[in-house]
Amino acid sequence: MGSQTIMVTLLLLMAFGWTINYYTLPERDTILMISIMTLVMHVLIAGLTSLDKNEHHKYHDYSGVQGLILLILRLILFGVFVFGLTLSRKDVKRSRERFFKLFTVAGSFYAVSYT
Repeated sequence: MGSQTIMVTLLLLMAFGWTINYYTLPERDTILMISIMTLVMHVLIAGLTSLDKNEHHKYHDYSGVQGLILLILRLILFGVFVFGLTLSRKDVKRSRERFFKLFTVAGSFYAVSYT
């Protein structure tokens, strides 16, 4: 869970333009807010998957209300990622357009997947 939190935090920072449009880290408050948001979402995801872990009706982590909440949380993370990409897209330099497109595709796959 810790590695996923770090990966999503870096993914969101890059979506908002870090290392693509500018190289200095954003303010500590921005990093802290993104980190707390992703940490809370991942703690919720981990907690929800273990609510009924050994129940006889549970065949996978995405069953019932917990599965719906997991799906909604992942879609919220994906929405924040896409929002960051749309804000950064207008400032991308011509030499970095190809990287930005590849980052968009790879980041989208990571943001909507849950491992």
